[in-house]
Amino acid sequence: EEEEESNKGSVYIEKKEKEWRKERERERERERERERERERERERERELEREREREREREREREREREKQMIISFHFPLSLSLSLSLSLSV
Repeated sequence: EEEEESNKGSVYIEKKEKEWRKERERERERERERERERERERERERELEREREREREREREREREREKQMIISFHFPLSLSLSLSLSLSV
């Protein structure tokens, strides 16, 4: 009878250990999934930052273009009027 009780106890312990191992493995898998999700999130953030940088670069390029246009629009009439003035004064 004691041996039977001991066997029941051993079977119970083995069953519980198996359940615990399965639960630990499920927890490790959940942790791996959380880590994959964090990595995807970091990658999305990096991509957003790259896009923001590209947008800033496009804005800088537009600004340079505006400056060139302003310089051209300012200097061209000035130089034209100076040329005309000089040619008329001669």
